[in-house]
Amino acid sequence: MARGRRAPEHWPHGVYLMWDQYDGWRLIEAGGGRNIDALSPNSRIYCDLRQVAADVQARLTHGLGGWTPAPICIDGDPWPIQATQAAVERWAATPA
Repeated sequence: MARGRRAPEHWPHGVYLMWDQYDGWRLIEAGGGRNIDALSPNSRIYCDLRQVAADVQARLTHGLGGWTPAPICIDGDPWPIQATQAAVERWAATPA
């Protein structure tokens, strides 16, 4: 469960961060999967994790209708988005 500077009026029951290869990054209110909300459009299914961190912090602090950070400019070596996407697609195509 996400902790830290969460404003309790925005997430009174707590919140979980989840990811899947179809819907991407979501915040889910604790206590039975109520209020499943996407992060900003900058947090695409496959994106740099620094963007996810910035968007989560904004949502936990300001709520869903609050401030949205701009796209993160990446300096140095970014997270290998294409390699991660290819690995997930190979895993999904493997029979159980």
